Order: sequence, then C-alpha cells, then structure tokens
Amino acid sequence: MLAACNMAASSVGTTGVTSATLSPGAGKTANLAGFVVCARATAAAAIAVTVTGCIGGTLNFDIGVAAAPAETIFPLVFDLPLCGSAPGQDITVSLAAVGAGGVTAVTAWGVKE
Repeated sequence: MLAACNMAASSVGTTGVTSATLSPGAGKTANLAGFVVCARATAAAAIAVTVTGCIGGTLNFDIGVAAAPAETIFPLVFDLPLCGSAPGQDITVSLAAVGAGGVTAVTAWGVKE
C-alpha cells in the first residue's frame, strides 16, 4: 500500500473565477507542490490568484494579465510542498475573473498522504 500518491486538478474558464481543487478524501492530507495559471482577456488587467486550505491561511498573488492575443503564464513550484491545514481539507487555487474576452486555465498538483 502506498503511503502517499500524486494528485492533480485542472480547470478552464472564460470570464468568471477559475479554480482547481486538490481533494485528498477522508483521513488524508493534501500537500500542494505547485500550480500554473494561464490567462488572457480583451484588455490587460491586474488580477488575484489565491490559494486556500493550506497551513498558515490564504496565500495571495497579484499578476498582470495580457491583452489577447498575448497570454500570461504564471507558474509557481514550491521547494517543499505546502501542507493542507487538516486531514480531509481541500486545497484550492483560484484565478479571479479576467473580464471580457477572458480565456483562463488553472492546474494544481501535489501529494496526498
């Protein structure tokens, strides 16, 4: 039996909030190893990326989103995975709405143990 196994989640969106959620299941703890967000919109904008469910509370990042056809790609890989705040606690990476003409994607990966 494996003590830990990899997990990943991915989501695509348009003009609303786009989120990827790592769900460890009952009695397991999720650990976030990294994420990447991709976005573009009709007009350039500054938007928020949030990570919830980790020990220490919500993490906040502000990124600039490029006007189409350019695309912003924001990857973040942690040297050591961030631990979930409790067994069974989901870890969610969310990209705020980018506005008109938005095309977005969020992918998160980690380990559950």
